[in-house]
Amino acid sequence: MHDERTSKILGKAATYSLYIGSYFIIALLFTFIIGKEFYGLQDVDAGYPLIASLLTYNVSFLMLRWYFGRKGE
Repeated sequence: MHDERTSKILGKAATYSLYIGSYFIIALLFTFIIGKEFYGLQDVDAGYPLIASLLTYNVSFLMLRWYFGRKGE
């Protein structure tokens, strides 16, 4: 069971990491679209962007959870 402070910290970290991950995916997609349409770059294999997205979500959640827990909010 989590107390109220832990629930608040986890919720805040999860919300912020969702925003960070979503913006990262949007920027990644725009980079691929612009690279293909304007610069003639080849298609990228789906594995590497998927790994980068998962790492962005997870690492940002872990760092934000540590930061908010240390900060005391």
